[in-house]
Parts: sequence; C-alpha cells; structure tokens
Amino acid sequence: VLVDCWAPWCAACKEYGPAFEKVATRHPECVFAKVDAQKERDLIRSLEVSQIPTLLVYRDGLLLLQQPGGFDEEKLEDIVRQAESLDMEVVRAALGRSPRQ
Repeated sequence: VLVDCWAPWCAACKEYGPAFEKVATRHPECVFAKVDAQKERDLIRSLEVSQIPTLLVYRDGLLLLQQPGGFDEEKLEDIVRQAESLDMEVVRAALGRSPRQ
C-alpha cells in the first residue's frame, strides 16, 4: 500500500501527483491511496505526518517507509520494487514481531 499525503494548495503535491497516478496504473497488484491532509487533519496527525507531500509505504500492515517530498516515476517504481522484494519474515524478525502481529 502506497499512500500519498497531500493538500490541494501544495505546489509540490501538484507536481508529484501525476507521477504517483501513472505508477499506480502500472501496478494494479498494489493499493495506491491519497489522503487530503487539509480534510483529514486528525488522520494525518495520527500518522505523524508533518510535511506534505509525504509518501507512506506499508506491506503486511507494517510501515516500511515514511518519506516527505515528491518522487519522480523512476524513483516510485524503485520504491515499489524494493517493497515487493522484501522478505517480510526477515523484516518482522528485525522488528521483533511474529507473523501475526
């Protein structure tokens, strides 16, 4: 799951949005979502997002990446590849979590 935290007044968000949407169309196996930081202030606060745009990447319910800033298509593709290639058992072990946590 890739989440773009954005706001309609944010110039960087407007530049980044099309790349996010293009990569989303090439990866139907992934969930791409957008959260409007202006409308969803409580959610943004609970996610501890302090800058926009911010990209959140989750896999198997674990936050793998929280990175402020916009990305071009090539970098987003790389992020998707890296997230898909992770051995989640190794990630859980590194975090001290069992597969069901």
